[in-house]
Amino acid sequence: MTVSILDKLLAEYRRATAAHNWDGYTMDQMGQALCGELLEMGEAEGRRDIHGPHGMIAEALQVAVVAIRTAERLAVLHPVIEVPRG
Repeated sequence: MTVSILDKLLAEYRRATAAHNWDGYTMDQMGQALCGELLEMGEAEGRRDIHGPHGMIAEALQVAVVAIRTAERLAVLHPVIEVPRG
């Protein structure tokens, strides 16, 4: 991953977490958010918009952020409970 893309991903993650509180989100809501971002990416492709503010790159980063936030939320909702050995 290039530094430029990683920087954009982190900036989008910070923006999204500041704008949208996912406390209380259900698995269904997380799935809807991901599907919505994928649809927006498809719309950008249809417009042949690669670099615009709502272009494929921006939408792909939003897809990635939603997927990361989903993994984070699922880890909170369904933690792995470790059983002590011994």
